[in-house]
Amino acid sequence: MDRDLLVRSCGIPGLAFLLLALVAGGCDSSLSSDLSGRACDARSHCVTGWVCDVTTHLCVEKLDVDADTTDGCSAGACAGAGGGGGASGECADDQTWCDGRCVDTSREPEHCGGCGARCSAPADGLPVCVGGRCNFVCDEGFSACASRCVNLDEDPENCGDCGIRCPVPSGGRATCASARCGTACDEGETACGDECVVLDEDPTHCGACDARCALDEVCSNGRCTAGCPEGSTACDRACVDLATSLASCGSCDTPCTAPEHGAAACRDGRCELSCTAGFVLCGTSCVSTDSDANHCGTCDHGCAAPEHGAAACVAGTCEIACDPGFAECGPACIDTGSDPEHCGGCGRACAAGEQCSGGNCTSACPAGTANCDGACVELASDPGNCGACGLACAKPVHGQASCDGMCGIRCDPGFSACGTSCLDTLSDAANCGACGRSCTAPANGSSSCRQGTCVVTCAAGYTDCGGACVDTHSDRNHCGTCEHTCAANAVCTNGACLTSCAAGTSNCAGSCIDLQNDSSNCGKCGQVCSAPAGAAPVCSAGACGFACTGALTACGDRCVDLSSDAAHCGRCDGTCAPDATCQGGSCVTSCAGDKTSCAGKCVDTRTDKKNCGACGQICDGRECKNGKCS
Repeated sequence: MDRDLLVRSCGIPGLAFLLLALVAGGCDSSLSSDLSGRACDARSHCVTGWVCDVTTHLCVEKLDVDADTTDGCSAGACAGAGGGGGASGECADDQTWCDGRCVDTSREPEHCGGCGARCSAPADGLPVCVGGRCNFVCDEGFSACASRCVNLDEDPENCGDCGIRCPVPSGGRATCASARCGTACDEGETACGDECVVLDEDPTHCGACDARCALDEVCSNGRCTAGCPEGSTACDRACVDLATSLASCGSCDTPCTAPEHGAAACRDGRCELSCTAGFVLCGTSCVSTDSDANHCGTCDHGCAAPEHGAAACVAGTCEIACDPGFAECGPACIDTGSDPEHCGGCGRACAAGEQCSGGNCTSACPAGTANCDGACVELASDPGNCGACGLACAKPVHGQASCDGMCGIRCDPGFSACGTSCLDTLSDAANCGACGRSCTAPANGSSSCRQGTCVVTCAAGYTDCGGACVDTHSDRNHCGTCEHTCAANAVCTNGACLTSCAAGTSNCAGSCIDLQNDSSNCGKCGQVCSAPAGAAPVCSAGACGFACTGALTACGDRCVDLSSDAAHCGRCDGTCAPDATCQGGSCVTSCAGDKTSCAGKCVDTRTDKKNCGACGQICDGRECKNGKCS
């Protein structure tokens, strides 16, 4: 579709759109001939010829610029007189002369709110201008989720609805097809429930899903046996070839994990990663250097994110995408309604002693607003000046700063406000289903959060009996099956109640235990192995250890997510700077309040002489005031 679009809200032009958004329930997607006062549907869709405004969730009508923009203008001449016409043409009262033609700055996305104030949009979206303020609409088949346009039928981060993230299995990838979550396993692995396993090696799924080996057995070539054959090594009771095993490449605790858009191979004990066509290997991630803002044009070339906007990479070149309500003025995102240096248009500075209000330079701010460095703002609602001028609210990861008399946060769809953070309570084991609700791992198992519910996963060889992970081969209270208890003078051995333990096992309070492999009696009766969060305890050769679950990786004595852990970003020794976050295995600077990320540092572009007004704009021997060298 043409980038140059104008919008008309349900047949009501200009500022009436904004009033409608405040007093009406909106536009729905029924096939009514009158769409006034109707809302977009649950997927942000409208009927043909209409699109959804992502801020108000109202249906807005698409209009062709060529057919409707000039309203009688021809070759620079317009019907009517005055109305902001420049030296090159006369425009109607409601139009302004911009770039050689008369435009309506209340709805022209290239001149939104003033000449040169260009609206931007995310990938798969189109910029629109409503009432002189920038916004965007998503292409057909895409829906607005926070500041992105996504396909809810295919996006595993937003599957079926915004914020519904599909769980990532160990050894595989989350998928979304027809708005339903699924699993795609790496080559050589098989999906067993919601995890990907190697049936030839996994003692919990040895040869087939749910075919469990006993605690004194190992899994070799898909069969439960007493020991590993020559040339292979027992790693957590799996017989593997350390030279080729993806789960244990070179050593038992070194997995070789395939990145998204790529593949992994273990050759001679070394992990080798490769990427599919169109993607480049940057560290341990496969990225598109044409569109990845952290690796734009080449690896590790990050694009700077402006205040009130996001970094974008288009065809390998850094660009910006401004938040709704802000327009592109050069490399910055500006509210032309209140910025005194760009009041009513890019570069249209107010004179000394004047303030900017509603896109006009005035001698005094209207009642109910305060003069903050030449901008007329409402202190009760402005996140950049919340309660007082210069008091900026911090912007959380996965959310926006808000102000309602005091600072707050507004989280993206799928995230919940927990204190000053926006967290995923559908998958966060420390905040599962609600803030502060932690999932506790049982002995001989691990606990994870799936769709807001704590789920127990027992270690290989153990069975879930009412939330406890037990060895039904040896547990006298669950002998053979859950809740089957042996008599007082009997012991449990090999799943049967007998009078004595079999050779190679020890009597631990009526349970016949192999002290070499039992994580509740490791090396001696009663010695219970522990594990960090995101891991299951294991006992091997009478010594305790742990195995990380899901997509987590062992880094020292912790299990971490290399894609999001700022202390282990992309690799165990990958530490991000204090003001950066880890996104997709890459460090990304996330600045709070009125700061902008420039070359990995948070700076105030209003006063920074090396980044005055925008990153890299240097004031040689001059001061930087309000984003301009002077």
